[in-house]
This record gives sequence, C-alpha cells and structure tokens, in this order.
Amino acid sequence: MKQSRGAGHTERFRRARSRKSRRPLAIAGIAVFLAVDAVLVGYAVVNGRGAATDNADAAVAVGTPSATPSATPSATASASASASGTPSADPTAPHRAKRFISAVSDTIAWRGSAGTCTPGDAGQAAVELSTDSGANWTQHEVPGLSSISRISATSADQLFVVGQRADTCKLTLAVTYSGGASFADRAEDLTSAWYVDPADTSRVHTPSDARESPCADVLELGVESPTTASVRCADGLLVSTQDGGAAWAPRGGVEAVLALSSDGAIALSGDGARCAVVEIASNAPLGDSMDACDDVALASSDAAAWVWSGDTVTTLARTSALG
Repeated sequence: MKQSRGAGHTERFRRARSRKSRRPLAIAGIAVFLAVDAVLVGYAVVNGRGAATDNADAAVAVGTPSATPSATPSATASASASASGTPSADPTAPHRAKRFISAVSDTIAWRGSAGTCTPGDAGQAAVELSTDSGANWTQHEVPGLSSISRISATSADQLFVVGQRADTCKLTLAVTYSGGASFADRAEDLTSAWYVDPADTSRVHTPSDARESPCADVLELGVESPTTASVRCADGLLVSTQDGGAAWAPRGGVEAVLALSSDGAIALSGDGARCAVVEIASNAPLGDSMDACDDVALASSDAAAWVWSGDTVTTLARTSALG
C-alpha cells in the first residue's frame, strides 16, 4: 500500500491506415470514453501531439500548471466548494459524486472535483495529474469549464473531461493531448460519450443517445466500454448494462454501494460509518476497512485500485494483479 498527504469545430481526424501497428493500443484506451470510428480514434490518440491535435489544443487558452502540488484540485468561485474535502452533513447516506479520479496505471492518474455552475460565473474547473502513485499532483486549469461531470484518462498526456461551460452551464467535452498544457473544446464529440447531465440525473447519455436510467437519481457512473457501464443509484443499488443502456440489471455481489470507480470495476461498500473497497466481480475486499466513507473517489488500473478520501490518496494492489 502506498499513501500520501500531498494529495475542458475542430478539424476531423483524417484516416491513417499506415499506423495500423499502433491502432489497437490507442483504441483500447479511448474506446471506453468515445464510441466513434476506430480508425479515426486510433489516429487521434497515436498522434496526440501531431499537427492535427496541436492545432486543436491551440484553439483554447493554455492551462497553467500549479507551481507546487496540491492536496485537492483547486478552483475559484463556486468550483472551490467541492475541492475542500469537507465531509457532507450525513455520512451514512449515499451522496452524489463530488470528485473524480481516473487511473492509467499503478503510478499515473488524473483527478478533479465536480464543482458547480451558474451561468456567467467566473468559476474555473481544474484537474490534477500524478505520475508517482499520488505522492505529488500537478494542477492544470480546464479553460472555459466551471464544473466537471466525468473524466477519463488514457495516458499522462491524454485526458477527456465532460463538464459545464462557465458561460452557459451547457455540457461540453474538453480534451488535452499535452498533459494538461492546453485543452481543446470538442463539444461535437459529446454525443458519442457516456455521461450523466447534472441537470437531469434520471437519464444516462450513452454513445447512442440519452436513455432513461434504471433509477430515479443516478449518483455516479462507471464506464467499462462503449456498451458496458454501471451506475450507482441513490438507494445504494448498483445497476449495469451490457448493451449500451437498452437494458439494465442489478449487479449482484455488492450491496450498500457508497462509491463506484470510474471504470466500474471496484466499489466502496458499507453503512457510511464503516466501509471497504471491494472488487465488484469477486466481491473480494482490497485493503483494510476504513471509517472515512464520505466523498470517496475510486479508480482502477490493471494492477492497482486508487482511493481518494479527504486529502489522502492511497493505492491498493488489486486481487486480479495478485494472481
């Protein structure tokens, strides 16, 4: 176990058939976020710093890294309220996700706090990157965004952020291919993404369209692939789909779910006063139980589970990695 306290109309991608050898890895990383043509996506990821993506990033103001790592992603005005790590009033009841973390490996992860949005508000959303298992975090502002609804990382360079625009509070998709140095607004690709709109949490937007969710109030979304995802409901149930939201069914094995990882692989289960991180597929616990169960964000890679609770980020070895 490792533990620390230092703890936003671009040109279309051209097909690149000459890059077939790189395509599978790129597609595997990005497919969980955008269900678009595999060749185009592969080209975009492989050439994240190429001419096409450099021009896209240049269209948006550059985000400036913070001089020193911070405990939580900071933001101004309304967005700062959710970055404090202050527990909610009732820690025993399920809460809407207020923070997000997306892991690339056991050493690389991105994180961000949800924030809020009021049209015309000067609030500024921010994300942070760690490349040392959460020991240090570098902050990057996401220009034009006031709040965050979902993040998905494919590498230390590439991150996708669904969030609300500061001027209108409408959802958009922001992308960086430069480790947060700059972000491009890719609102046209939002239709191909999984997300839950803060303005209507009774619906889940899939890569096909917006679907009625399996519960009246979706608190959190975990996405495994373009067709497979799970949602954490306000009643503590965990429900999943394997056909892009056409049908949903309870996901057995884990009850009283307080948090769901960004990839839907692990969960935080408990009564609010005491909880534990578990592998959903096997219901096997990871690490020791804990009493800091409010506003916890989870992510997982092949080798590790990431737990962000308060100002602490912990990585736990996954049972699948232990063999």
